[in-house]
Amino acid sequence: MASFTEILVPLDLAGGGSRALEYATQIAVAFDAAVVLLHLHEGYGSETEEEMRGAEHALADHVARLEEAGIDARKISRVMDLPTVAASQIILEAAREEHVDLIVMATHGRTGIPRILLGSVTEEVVREAPCPVLVVHGATPASWS
Repeated sequence: MASFTEILVPLDLAGGGSRALEYATQIAVAFDAAVVLLHLHEGYGSETEEEMRGAEHALADHVARLEEAGIDARKISRVMDLPTVAASQIILEAAREEHVDLIVMATHGRTGIPRILLGSVTEEVVREAPCPVLVVHGATPASWS
């Protein structure tokens, strides 16, 4: 049976990352694992200081909630210098540096032309990750509400 001690959760604080965090929380409780929250900052000036402060505040709130649930949690931030470095490469680098044994991440489920043009961060992480990857659809299906 697999055992997990460190779980990486790349968060899209504007989108479906909270679904991934829900799953990571359940797994962390079941395996007594730590959770590492990763936020990618856009390094090419598109994030305002207010947005960056908001992201840091949201991360701190997530860490506090995890700790209240008895989970060892920490946050890390990385700068994405687009288009030079892809988000997937930063996620993979963080997974290696943090020695995680599971990545739990959300996907937006793009298809067709948007997926072809934008590529798939999730797909590349799944393909190249040094550990298992649990992919969670970012939106809650209507039948689950």
